[in-house]
Amino acid sequence: MSLLPCSLHVLIYSLTSRAVLLQGFQVLVETDWLDFGHKFADRCGHGENSEDVNERCPVFLQWLDCVHQLQRQFPCSFEFNEAFLVKLVQHTYSALFGTFLCNSGKEREDRHVQERTCSVWSLLRPANRTLRNMLYSSHSEIVLHPVCHVRNLMLWTAVYLPSSSPTTPSDESCAPYPVPGGNPEDAPLGR
Repeated sequence: MSLLPCSLHVLIYSLTSRAVLLQGFQVLVETDWLDFGHKFADRCGHGENSEDVNERCPVFLQWLDCVHQLQRQFPCSFEFNEAFLVKLVQHTYSALFGTFLCNSGKEREDRHVQERTCSVWSLLRPANRTLRNMLYSSHSEIVLHPVCHVRNLMLWTAVYLPSSSPTTPSDESCAPYPVPGGNPEDAPLGR
C-alpha cells in the first residue's frame, strides 16, 4: 500500500495525529514519510537527479491537499490551521530546511543534514499561535467520516492560486466599476 492512503488512514482514525501540541502531526510526517523513505529530493526536484522529470511526483503535496480537504470538512478537529499546512507545502519545496532534503533518513544522516540545517518543525513549533486553529476542540470527533464525493472537494487556492486569495487582490479585482452612462468601450473588461 502506498504512503498516501496509509497516512490518511492514520489521520482519520487518530485524534493525536491531528494535534500540534502533542506533535502528533509531526510524528505522523516523520514516521510515515521521512523514516519510511519517501524520496523527497527526487519527488520535489531539489536533489542530484533534479533534471530527471520522470522522478518528480507531488505525492506529499497531494497528501497535504487531502489533509486540507479534511480540515475544511472538520474545522474543529485539527489543532493546526491552513497557514500551518501552507507553510509546510512551501518549505517542502523551498529547500530552506533540512527536513525534506535527501531521499532517505540514511542519506540525511550520511550528509549530516541535521547538524548543518534547521528543521522545518522549528518554524512550525506549537508555540507559534498564528499556526493554531482557534476552532479546535479536543472533544471533536475521534474518528472522522469524510464525504469523498468530488462536489465536496475544493481547490486549495492558498497553495495553487496564492495571488487570488482575498488578502492579496489581483489587478482585475481592483478595477473600477464602469460609470453609469459612460462609454462602454472605456469600461474595464469584466469577470
